[in-house]
Amino acid sequence: MEEEEELDSFIEPSYGDLPMEIILQIFDYLNPSDRKAASTTCRRWYEAFIDPKFQAESVLTLSNVYLTDNSQPLSTFLNCSDRRPFINIVLKKVELGTTSAFFEHIGQNVEELTIDTMDISEHQATAILKAMRRLKCLAIKQSPEIFMSGQFLKPDSDKKLLSYTFENVHSLAIVDNRYLTDAILSRIVGLITFLRRLDLSASPIAFHKAVCHRFYPRDDIQPSESILTFRIVRQVIEKYHETLTELDLSQTLIGSEALEALAKIGPTWRLRKLELRSCLQLTMSSLIVFLSTQPEIEFLDCSSVNFVAENWASRIVDQLPHLQVLKLSNCKTLTDSDVEKMKNLKLRHLDISYCSSLTSAGIKEGIAKERNEVLKELNLSGLNISESCIMQCIENFPNLSLLDISNCVTVVTDAVVQSITRNLIWLRELNLENCSLITDTGITGIQCSTSKPDVPVSNVYVNPSQTTNGMKISLRSRAEEEIIADANRYSLLRLKGLRSLNLGGCTKITDISLKYGLAFRELSSLSLSNCQQISFSGIQALLENCPSIENLYLSNCCNINDLTVELIAMKLKRLHLIDIRGCRQLTENNINDIHFHCRTQKV
Repeated sequence: MEEEEELDSFIEPSYGDLPMEIILQIFDYLNPSDRKAASTTCRRWYEAFIDPKFQAESVLTLSNVYLTDNSQPLSTFLNCSDRRPFINIVLKKVELGTTSAFFEHIGQNVEELTIDTMDISEHQATAILKAMRRLKCLAIKQSPEIFMSGQFLKPDSDKKLLSYTFENVHSLAIVDNRYLTDAILSRIVGLITFLRRLDLSASPIAFHKAVCHRFYPRDDIQPSESILTFRIVRQVIEKYHETLTELDLSQTLIGSEALEALAKIGPTWRLRKLELRSCLQLTMSSLIVFLSTQPEIEFLDCSSVNFVAENWASRIVDQLPHLQVLKLSNCKTLTDSDVEKMKNLKLRHLDISYCSSLTSAGIKEGIAKERNEVLKELNLSGLNISESCIMQCIENFPNLSLLDISNCVTVVTDAVVQSITRNLIWLRELNLENCSLITDTGITGIQCSTSKPDVPVSNVYVNPSQTTNGMKISLRSRAEEEIIADANRYSLLRLKGLRSLNLGGCTKITDISLKYGLAFRELSSLSLSNCQQISFSGIQALLENCPSIENLYLSNCCNINDLTVELIAMKLKRLHLIDIRGCRQLTENNINDIHFHCRTQKV
């Protein structure tokens, strides 16, 4: 008997003893959040988690904090024996003290660095960058102080110091920086060996010929320290045109002359991604001329660009046979005829949100006329279309992983939600924000009879605004369990892989939906903002059924109290952000509860 027990103990499987190759293969099937949770199982699984093949998906974000080597949070990194490499670092709205030890500690592995909305001098930026010898992607966003003095990379000593940092950089983004000049841009790109992506969105580029001629009356004049001109931008593009595949000039004053000049660069320039959001000076003719030289573009974003011309969108996409992602959000002049001619495109992503000239007829006869199993992401937010139009889209795009029909206030009904649950079983992200006609019936599939229930009338709550399609039964009804038993199979629960759900502003949603319609093991983001009928009992069931929530939005939910917030903090082990603005029953005690139960939340 003792020998049998010893044998059973000996052959008991231990997942920690699996070969590392098999553990890595298992981790390949997990999303980053699940992978992080799995890494806490044992030391060997943690070693698999920090394998370089997964670290590119992990981002170390330091925001809204004072950073110095001698205090938290940097002292934790410096005193920790763990040498986990951080590949991607984001510094946002932070104030820097003495940080040389920290950046020397982690800089040797950093490949992507984002400096966002920071008051940082060129000396501090140089000190950070010199520690990052493997840097590949650099983004400087809304941080003008770096270039304010005009001295960035001007001393030869700084150029030599950062030459090893910039030699491997292939992606450069300098966004919304009013102090960026021709001279600074020239000095930066002069250290880069090859460039694949250039982002100068919202930069004050001077495109007018008269301005350029004023600063450059002759060709032999050095780049200006006072202004950023299209002359130098074009030179940068010409220098790297054989490797440059992504270009973002959104929110600039680029016009027809500049775009036609870029079209003349040469046949060896092959863009894959072009972003021109809110470029109000663009003309359709110049864009078509440019696109005719770039037939290999796969990603095009012309959101908030309004051309005054007939069939402008269809004429543009005719130039791009390989187009996979098309974003035309807020294009007021996009018409039904444009959408009708898009039906033959093999797009993976289409965004036509807030295009006010579109109608149901155009979409039905265009992109939604025939079954399309290629389209994965569709954004119809804010469109003035009919319920039947949305239903036709849902039925003909069965492989959607993302659907945004938010702010279609009067047409997204329970029938639409039922169609989603019936047809879109591969959905991962669903946005129903401000679709105020949705009720518990749509979410849960519960069929509420119009006949008088076999319970006293005093125990049934009927919404005065309810149509003859059914009665709304409150949680106070004694018939609730009988109704649940009659639920049909088309509840939101069919979307088993759902990871993001926005029900904010769906004011008719109650605890019934939370109890019987939301049970998703992979759900990481949930918005219930302005759902004023939800309460503690519904949240309690939600926490049991959706344990992986990381971002939870409960703003203006008037029934949320301290007990509810304490339960959330206790149950959701992965919670990073909780929005409880406007929850009037909360007291200062809820902050203490959050601080006691978890140190990772943002309130």
